[in-house]
Amino acid sequence: MPQPLQIGKCDRRITIQRLTESQGEHGEPTEAYTDWTTVWANKYESGREFEAARQINPEIATMFQIRYLSGLSATMRISYDGKFYDIDHFVEVGRRDRLNIFAKARQV
Repeated sequence: MPQPLQIGKCDRRITIQRLTESQGEHGEPTEAYTDWTTVWANKYESGREFEAARQINPEIATMFQIRYLSGLSATMRISYDGKFYDIDHFVEVGRRDRLNIFAKARQV
């Protein structure tokens, strides 16, 4: 049984952004990311569990672990420390205890 996420040990503040559609100056459709929520997270770039996940998808570069959050979608992205991370997939750990979000840094 997984241990509950100790929120006091989450030391990274990340912003999850969602893709929104609007209209540009001339009525053309435009897409932009807007802030959806900001949460505390753990950030992992190595470790046994993470290395096992990398074998499934070797392009994954980062895992963020947060408290369970309803409504998260793989079409969203994470903003952290001046970088953007595209969400590849996420896994619920425990019964709505936490989410492991597997993401890769967006190439600029």
